[in-house]
Amino acid sequence: MTPGRKDNHELDLSALVCQLQQLAEQIRCQVDRELARTEQTRYRAAQQSQPMSDTLKKHQEIYSLAEQGLQSLEIARQTGKTLGEVQVILALRKSE
Repeated sequence: MTPGRKDNHELDLSALVCQLQQLAEQIRCQVDRELARTEQTRYRAAQQSQPMSDTLKKHQEIYSLAEQGLQSLEIARQTGKTLGEVQVILALRKSE
């Protein structure tokens, strides 16, 4: 072997190392994309469940006032809901 020249084994090894580095980078990118998708899915699920929990909290306030003996009109005044909304919410509770 002449000085300054690599033999075939060294070239093969260098090429393999380069290929492994490229594969590792591709895998990293795939993992990052999958993690981003998973996080997006979790975020969407949280966003979709949030309105329901807010709605239940608002309904609970109306239920609580009704249990205290307040009439629908007074509940509407205290909660800022229309009389119709209060009546529907209370009717929904009875049907559950």
